[in-house]
Amino acid sequence: MGPVCIFLLVVSAAFSVDAFGGPPRPQYNRPPYNYRPPYNYKQGYNQYNQGVQYNKRNYCYQSQRYSNKGLSVLPPCTTGSTRLEIGVVGPDGTCMPDVCVYVTDKSSSTNVTTNSYGLAAVNVKGCTARVAVNTIEYETKVLDIDLESCEDGKQKVVVSLSKTCNFNIYFQSFGINNLGLVTQIFNQHLISYEYTTSSGATGFGTTVGGCIAGPTCIYVNTDDPDNERLKITVRKAYGGNTVNVLEVSKLDSYDGVHGVQYGAKVTVPQLYDGIDPVNILFYIHLNVWIQSLFSECGFIVCINYAGSSLVIVNDSGNIEVIGSEAFLNLDSLAPVNKLSGFDKPVAFAVDKLYATSKDILICLSKEAADFGGTFPSNSTDFLLQGGIAFVDSSGKVTTNEIDGEVEFFSLGSNGFGIVNKIMPFCVCEGDPEKVMAVHPDNVIADACPTTACGFYEVCPCTPAVPPTGC
Repeated sequence: MGPVCIFLLVVSAAFSVDAFGGPPRPQYNRPPYNYRPPYNYKQGYNQYNQGVQYNKRNYCYQSQRYSNKGLSVLPPCTTGSTRLEIGVVGPDGTCMPDVCVYVTDKSSSTNVTTNSYGLAAVNVKGCTARVAVNTIEYETKVLDIDLESCEDGKQKVVVSLSKTCNFNIYFQSFGINNLGLVTQIFNQHLISYEYTTSSGATGFGTTVGGCIAGPTCIYVNTDDPDNERLKITVRKAYGGNTVNVLEVSKLDSYDGVHGVQYGAKVTVPQLYDGIDPVNILFYIHLNVWIQSLFSECGFIVCINYAGSSLVIVNDSGNIEVIGSEAFLNLDSLAPVNKLSGFDKPVAFAVDKLYATSKDILICLSKEAADFGGTFPSNSTDFLLQGGIAFVDSSGKVTTNEIDGEVEFFSLGSNGFGIVNKIMPFCVCEGDPEKVMAVHPDNVIADACPTTACGFYEVCPCTPAVPPTGC
């Protein structure tokens, strides 16, 4: 047989074996020439693509973020100054000359006066500015100006004054030191103030306060004076975190030559000269006046320390009384810090030396000192109005309102004493951060409590040991 025949026989035999179920031919997992693995490589490839797409999206986001806020597109107010062109107009739209405009930007405060056309201009830095206008006749107007959209470095602002001021704040800043002398009566202080009312009036400003400085006039809604809440916060423009707050639930007034006059009396926050703040447990500021006599500079209601005390319930359930030795005089002109029976200031501090873990009731005597004021001497019973502010060492303020009748007695040429006691606050567990205002019905009393039962009838603290025999 030739070679060709032999090849044909071999091929024929191979097909015959497969057809008749012979042993299978071994299979080799050798990939074809154009083979691509079906899963692993492809999955990794997809993950790689997704990663590229994610990075691309992230890059676009970052690029967009930086392009929006990059140096090339930042508003001009971030790098330079903006010129505010301010116009002040009255309720009828007329320009108001010689009006002081206060302007505050990101780094400083200044004031400018409008010219004869009611215009003023000032350069400010940053992208926001606050403009405030204080006048004697109109309510303080405050505007917050957004300068980001200002493209040419100039911004026009129109301040429209619409409400006439109708409420006078009288600042008092004196008492009597232990030499029997009136102190700080002629002092004037630079004061920052802000106010809010329940009907929505609000404002702030800087003024000069003191007995002879005259009042500061603001706008308050007087449609319902018996239900109009007013809160006035006062700070010295210098002297640290000195702060005082008056908060009342109704407005006081008197009938004047020009009709009904509304107002209040607020104590200038006292300087703490010679007193280390570390030694102070808390501060008290008195903002109290005889009803309708808030405008009297020479007539003040002050604290008489001869009968003032801290009342404490000890572990035995008995009353302990700490007298004026616990009180520090905040009057910088007093020769000593410790108060005596001759001291009659409008503010004081309590020495931390007398700190206790027991509940404390502050019980104060009051006196009406007359130094040339018009005192209505035809009666012995008067209404006190105003409030008292409690300030802890961190600057947190708690207020209580005083509104009730007290009985007076004559002190001769220096004024009148007040028979009743004033109990404005309880300091629970001796912790100033746990101060609680005494209920208004219990603030004015005939005497300080002498039993634990009487103490907790007034003091809203929860007693550690409930008193017995009540």
